[in-house]
Amino acid sequence: MKSPKSLLFLIALFSIFITSCKEDETLKIPDYASAIAGVYKGNITIGTISAPSSTTVTKNTEVLVDLSFLIGTTVVPLNLVTVTEKGNNSYTLSYGGQTEGSFVGEVNGNTLTWTLVFNDQTQVFTGTK
Repeated sequence: MKSPKSLLFLIALFSIFITSCKEDETLKIPDYASAIAGVYKGNITIGTISAPSSTTVTKNTEVLVDLSFLIGTTVVPLNLVTVTEKGNNSYTLSYGGQTEGSFVGEVNGNTLTWTLVFNDQTQVFTGTK
């Protein structure tokens, strides 16, 4: 059996540990997705053809968004796009789920630009919220 001094020491140590962990000290993930969520209206260029288009950015998690963009009358989804902060109200968008293409984007203030390359076809969008 342990001595009362050892037991008291363990209780004191445990209580110090418990009281040093405050609720406001928990790790908070920055909510970049909410900062850029919305509908951006602008133009999409595919090859040499440019047309009016829109891109909807929807929050998935604090650092992931789902995009849907309009090409003609077709809505194209692109889910789980990663959002990282560049600073000064600027964010970078990246997507690693494609094996035969690439997607990169950027939000600066209220302006969204992205480039999608798929099947040797480049699509570029620029729009504002």
